Amino acid sequence: MNYSEARAFLDSSMKFGSKLGLERMSGLMSILGEPAMDTPCIHIAGTNGKGSVTTMTGNILACSGFRTGIYTSPYIHRFSERIRVLGSAEDVRKFSVDESFGEIGESELAACITEVKDAVVLMLEEGYEHPTEFEIVTAAAFLYFEKMSCEYIVLETGLGGRLDSTNVVRSPLVCVITAIGYDHMDRLGNSIREIATEKAGIIKSGSRVIMLDPDDYAGPDDAGVIRDMIEKAVIDKNAIGPFVVSRDRITDLKYSFEGQSFFLQLFGSSVNEGVKDDRDVRIQVSTSLLGSFQPVNCLLAAAAVSGISRPDSIVEGIKASRWPGRFEVIRQDSPLVIIDGAHNLQGASALRDSLEKFCSGMDMVFLCGVMRDKDYKAILSEVLGSNSYNIKGVICTRPDNPRALPSAELASVAQEILDNSSINSYNNLVKPLYFDNVRKALGSAFDLAVSMKSALMIFGSLYMAGEVRQMICERNDKPER
Repeated sequence: MNYSEARAFLDSSMKFGSKLGLERMSGLMSILGEPAMDTPCIHIAGTNGKGSVTTMTGNILACSGFRTGIYTSPYIHRFSERIRVLGSAEDVRKFSVDESFGEIGESELAACITEVKDAVVLMLEEGYEHPTEFEIVTAAAFLYFEKMSCEYIVLETGLGGRLDSTNVVRSPLVCVITAIGYDHMDRLGNSIREIATEKAGIIKSGSRVIMLDPDDYAGPDDAGVIRDMIEKAVIDKNAIGPFVVSRDRITDLKYSFEGQSFFLQLFGSSVNEGVKDDRDVRIQVSTSLLGSFQPVNCLLAAAAVSGISRPDSIVEGIKASRWPGRFEVIRQDSPLVIIDGAHNLQGASALRDSLEKFCSGMDMVFLCGVMRDKDYKAILSEVLGSNSYNIKGVICTRPDNPRALPSAELASVAQEILDNSSINSYNNLVKPLYFDNVRKALGSAFDLAVSMKSALMIFGSLYMAGEVRQMICERNDKPER
């Protein structure tokens, strides 16, 4: 197949839906010869932060001179973003200025998808169900990493962990658990115990387990449950750890719209052998990633490669990391424009923290669009319920996705929140506008922000983040860093 035919095959596979389970993926990988299954792997799961941790971890390994395969989802602009190979510090520097650098090429993707399609035919003959689109892409990624002779692979789970397609890896070197919260409850369970159990499902025998301290982001009851579930999985699977990283390992934090700098207290090198000791290493790092949650993501990525990468490679890999659509400033003025794909309550809380940190006292116009299966009332309440910034306008839209909530319904929810606000009396004067067409909504929000001399904050969906980011990049010619 050529690239167009490969994409058409992938699109046709969407009709098989999104199904959790490893039977199809295991069968597919077996027919393909289990590509890249013996390559050392760092597997990353969590509700929020896992994409940032994945790209930073991959960059650090590449800065250490290792040819590294990096698999992420979903994509923001280009389908090929999901599969990338970097092999040197120079590659990482090129990636930092060219978002497409290192991505799988169209011909390479077509070749891998063709190979997977042939395997699917054999699968069906053996009585397996047809694999899902995500399973096909994941298999293609493993094929590509094998063909590229990757020395390390960094995998971001797609959904959950235990039954996610990426969990066909047998013996990950390191398993990283980022912040866990309530999302995809229809698939992962309605309790934090069920959700944490699914995330912990990536833990395997002999793997080192790095986890973010639940006390840093969850209430006391949920934090205790999360910790118990991860520790239980470590014991049950005979894994190593867990090594718990927390915000108290981050000191001397300084930040501005130019970036953040801070010191990280890393685990001693013997963590590589699974032994905790006092030989911690303190390094100073900087990142252009602005979200209030990014310092802990940096710490998780650094901890994941403890004993593999040198401190200077950690510093360089983090500094060069970019991750679009996560509290990203894509225009500096007239107006200042920030995009964040916050699409669950935990993400919305992190967005509010970031806004209070960077935009205190500022006038703000908000453009939002959400999926109807999200807790959008809670998301809007969190973001619109702060007195640290002045809400001058709210524009609601409908992302280009079948699951999207109509803009009029979202505007009605926003109006109710603003009408009931006891925080900022000015909010009662704001009347949300709505446009189902995203381009019209962006134009209205942009013009309102200019006329009100306000910043423009766009949030609510990663699907929308990519679409709107591209539109603003067209205005800017290229996104500002």
